[in-house]
Amino acid sequence: MIADLADRHGDGHVVVGRDQDLLMRNVPIDEVADVRAAVVARGLALKGESADAAVRACTGSSVCALGISPAPEAGRTLLTTPGLRRNPSLRVHVSGCPNSCAQHQMADIGLAGTKVRTGGATRLGFHLYLGADLAAGRVGELVGRMAIDDTPSVIDAVIGTWEATRHPGEGLSATVERIGVGSFAATLEAVLADRWASGPEPPEGTAAVPPPERRSAVA
Repeated sequence: MIADLADRHGDGHVVVGRDQDLLMRNVPIDEVADVRAAVVARGLALKGESADAAVRACTGSSVCALGISPAPEAGRTLLTTPGLRRNPSLRVHVSGCPNSCAQHQMADIGLAGTKVRTGGATRLGFHLYLGADLAAGRVGELVGRMAIDDTPSVIDAVIGTWEATRHPGEGLSATVERIGVGSFAATLEAVLADRWASGPEPPEGTAAVPPPERRSAVA
């Protein structure tokens, strides 16, 4: 269908974008409405017009030999979370391992698949990254970790913290920069208890190390 649209309205080329979208080239402005109607009829949308959040995921453990966690499945689950339904402009990148094929360090919310220890047990899960702002030269910082089943709850708690503390017009990354990743980690600890662990994975037999504060919270 997309190829047919590219032939009829563009120059016949379809390019796969880095956000796992499809780009048609040289479409005349007065034919965009026809393209929109055709893709909407198939349950798709033009970029920026979907009610779903922009979730990017790598192939994950089901396909990649290096994958640890099932990234596509986690990404699909996150699309239904209330926080992302309220804030579809947020960019969520889910990598199935630390190799960052989905570029989790550059998203508003980044997840990197790994084995995690929470609540005294080791299981498949994700490391959470927040605070990326490429225009300011910042990549996301590691905040903590959770098991796969708790990922939707963590994302909703992150978004809820942002909604409660943001200034008017302030994006998630700007709020993280202002109040610090430690403030988000503290909220997650309070809300999720032993279903969440702050900081990097500790060596065997040691306690978890909390993430560093970039700055104190400001009202």
